[in-house]
Amino acid sequence: MKKNRLIIFMAIIISLAAFVGCSKDNKDVVAKVNGQAITKDDLDQYVTFQKKVAEANGQISPDMWDNNYGDGRTFDEVIKEIALEELIMQDVLKQMAKEHNVEASDKEIEEEFKKQISTDEQKANFKKYLENMKITEKFFKQVLIKRGIIANKYVDEVIKVDDKKAKEYYEQRKALFDQVRASHILVKTEEEAKAIKKQLDEGAKFEELAKEKSLCPSKENGGDLGFKTYNGWVKEFSQKAFELEVGQISEPVKTNYGYHIIKVTDKKFGFEKNKDQVIRAMKQEEYQKQMQEFRSKAKVEILIELAKPKSEEKDKKQEGDKTQGEDKKQDNKEEKDSSQNKDKQTNNNNDKKE
Repeated sequence: MKKNRLIIFMAIIISLAAFVGCSKDNKDVVAKVNGQAITKDDLDQYVTFQKKVAEANGQISPDMWDNNYGDGRTFDEVIKEIALEELIMQDVLKQMAKEHNVEASDKEIEEEFKKQISTDEQKANFKKYLENMKITEKFFKQVLIKRGIIANKYVDEVIKVDDKKAKEYYEQRKALFDQVRASHILVKTEEEAKAIKKQLDEGAKFEELAKEKSLCPSKENGGDLGFKTYNGWVKEFSQKAFELEVGQISEPVKTNYGYHIIKVTDKKFGFEKNKDQVIRAMKQEEYQKQMQEFRSKAKVEILIELAKPKSEEKDKKQEGDKTQGEDKKQDNKEEKDSSQNKDKQTNNNNDKKE
């Protein structure tokens, strides 16, 4: 569990906008949020970090950044725009949090850092992570950890949810919260599955058979797959798992993976058992809503030219051509009216002479 803690924590913080402080010694400002500057150094540093994250996740190879994204822009130009918006949102959070006296102290940052990286193995992995991501320990602490602490404190301390509304929320979204904990033994053929079920009916231990016969990596844990919601497994598996009572073992269940013998070991059904997750989900929704509202009301100035998709440029050109066409039509109309007026005036003068 501890072995995976660093990886899990990194995955969470990477998915969030970085909490970058503005560089005071850099005069090149690329954007402002209510007067607070985001500098070119901030943007360059975060773009580099985001590129490394994308490359590490296998989303893009290092030689593809100058390739066409699909709308006329390069991948590099797209990630630059995304990174700038994330930096704007981090300033939004800082200012929101400040209004509610929510901060992250150096002590809190250090304590969180020690929780995530304490063993020799974790320290070794962390060193490699810093090298691969091209970041410093200071960046990791003051940017990533600090951002996570402030976001979590804001959600926990500022946003309130009452039980009545939480229960209503749960009743409308039960499938998102009700969970089953299941173990399974996966084999290739129905004959194998039936033979295993027979052994179980005769008293064999599920965990031992899972370790011996299952094709799934979960065999190392006796077949345990942990808690999942209905959508957490393939349809056929979930249908059977959610039908079983705790302790009950299924007949063979066929999926695209093969044949499963399923055993349900625990359930979390009902509001009370899912209350914490429901409240957390509601708080996260409200947090995102408040962030967007603050963003919409904030005075955001983007002071650099960002590449635009070709479709937008085409629309602007078409709009410009249309405007020019309308102006030309108006000019022609005015010329025609003027000519008609002149002809009319000439005819009047001729009438008078006669």
